[in-house]
Amino acid sequence: IVTVASKDGTNKAELKVKQEMFISYIETETKSFEFDYASGQKITSILSNCLIEDLAIRSDAEWCTGEIESTGTTSQYNLYILVETNTSGQERETQLHISSITSDASLTINIKQAPYNLGLSEEEASFDRQAQNVTFTVNNDADIPVDVTSDSDWATYSWNGNRLTIRAAANDTGKDRIALLSLSALGSSQTFTVYQSRYMVGDNYDVDGVTGTVGILTEQNHGKIYSYLSNSYAWSTEKVLTGANSETDGEYNTNIIQQIPGYETLYPAFKAVTDLNVNGVTGWYLPASGELMELYNNGIYNRFHLWSSTENGTQYSCYFDYIDRKISKTGKKSTLHRIIAMKKF
Repeated sequence: IVTVASKDGTNKAELKVKQEMFISYIETETKSFEFDYASGQKITSILSNCLIEDLAIRSDAEWCTGEIESTGTTSQYNLYILVETNTSGQERETQLHISSITSDASLTINIKQAPYNLGLSEEEASFDRQAQNVTFTVNNDADIPVDVTSDSDWATYSWNGNRLTIRAAANDTGKDRIALLSLSALGSSQTFTVYQSRYMVGDNYDVDGVTGTVGILTEQNHGKIYSYLSNSYAWSTEKVLTGANSETDGEYNTNIIQQIPGYETLYPAFKAVTDLNVNGVTGWYLPASGELMELYNNGIYNRFHLWSSTENGTQYSCYFDYIDRKISKTGKKSTLHRIIAMKKF
């Protein structure tokens, strides 16, 4: 309170003077940052009415540091957040603390860094019995060595930047085989499995009384054999929508037909195929349209029209015309066409 009076003291007045307290602040719009495994930095702006020489920065972890730089603009600074490469094999977190030396103003920044991940684009490869190779992409920076070991001398590898090439030597053992490659770097590890079949497309198959020709090789040393039947058959003698409409799975279609009472008479093509399931043998089926196309793409040719097990309406089903190289053709179910039987192994 300030008192003002005349010189003779006869008149007085009091003035109330109030001074606001100076409040320091340190603010930023983004208080959390995420980094990948590699060393690097990010920049964000902080706002503060503190002088730059009044600001201190502290990190809870040695792998993360921060620097404050003036922008030339009053009350605005750049904060540089720097992290080292994460070699721990684990996600890690820390905090940066920015505070005023002369006041209670403070700001906390949360930092999270992901672990290194090899990032192999595939986890396995399947080969036929021939010498072959396949190349995959790996998250492999030039300055990060990746250790690779193989448990089999027939499965080898080579690097080209971030490209890993896996090679399989020709398989003349007469047996399927499997190799494991172990990759590791910066605490990250991954196993790559190499399957190599004893077969290639076109090989004869003769196992436990089952004979045929290898027509399709799938994953993990599995595949499908086929066998031509000598006669021609109708797909069906009735006009019924059965639901056997898969274009890729003839086993599914065949199982549907087998559930129909009296299918042995009504669906001659399916009956002829399942007649091969004798003496403990199971699994022969009429292939779907896509399986016939896959045989063709694998170089399996013939001069016949072949029924597929894929239905196309009440009266029609799909057949493969190897002469015109078309699978989209449909014929009346009562038409006689040649067939092949297919079995998975």
